[in-house]
Amino acid sequence: MCSPGSSVDAGDHENPPAFQLAADRLETIEYVGVTEDLGGLVSAMARDMNFHPPLYFPFVNENPERLDPLRGLTEQELDIVREHNKVDLQLYEFARKLMEWRNFDHAMRHLVRGGVYQVPPGSFEIKMADIMPGSGWYMAESSDGISWRWTGPGRNFTIEVPLRQDVSYRFDMTFSDPRPSGPGNLTVEINDYPIPFELWPEGPFYRCVLVIEQMLLAKSSGFCRIQIDTGETGQLSETDLRLLGISVRRIEFVCLEP
Repeated sequence: MCSPGSSVDAGDHENPPAFQLAADRLETIEYVGVTEDLGGLVSAMARDMNFHPPLYFPFVNENPERLDPLRGLTEQELDIVREHNKVDLQLYEFARKLMEWRNFDHAMRHLVRGGVYQVPPGSFEIKMADIMPGSGWYMAESSDGISWRWTGPGRNFTIEVPLRQDVSYRFDMTFSDPRPSGPGNLTVEINDYPIPFELWPEGPFYRCVLVIEQMLLAKSSGFCRIQIDTGETGQLSETDLRLLGISVRRIEFVCLEP
């Protein structure tokens, strides 16, 4: 207990907050939102509770003249702020990904129920000329009966599909990379988990191969979001933005029956 007149805050004597405990508690809350997207949270709650969705959601306590409290701080001062808010920053990033995943899960369930997506019974290939189940893609291009798609202009793109929950899959992607740096900085996440993969050249192309484990699919009701980060993009071309990304020629999901 602090002595009278002490300038030490009582919170300084508490154990430091545990991120995992906070994250576990956050996952038990059915609706999670952030102030910068409060309208999205209210709309989601209205949708799930069968309320009329609000067209306009007023912010009655908003102060348009409020200045950014971090404005004017030096980088050294900002480092001090970050150091004393490590858990808060971790939890905010966790909450952001949790909201993204819940939105993805809701959308996939809606598409499956509506018959737009179906769970393939076995191995399958995504046709590059068809509608791409994901984001971060340009329109398909074709020549001599062969179709491909460029990714971009951002460095991230996704493939989002419903899969079986009782098996694992081998993901096999063939692509070309015209950037001087090549695909050496490529990273892959499945449902926000970093995944190891094999990458090797094959003639003028590259192949990226990885395994989607059954345990991971069982945790997500079979919904699978593969997010690929191509690393630093190439130099911006005034004539062809496609050169910031890679050119994907083939994507196959091979069902690994037990």
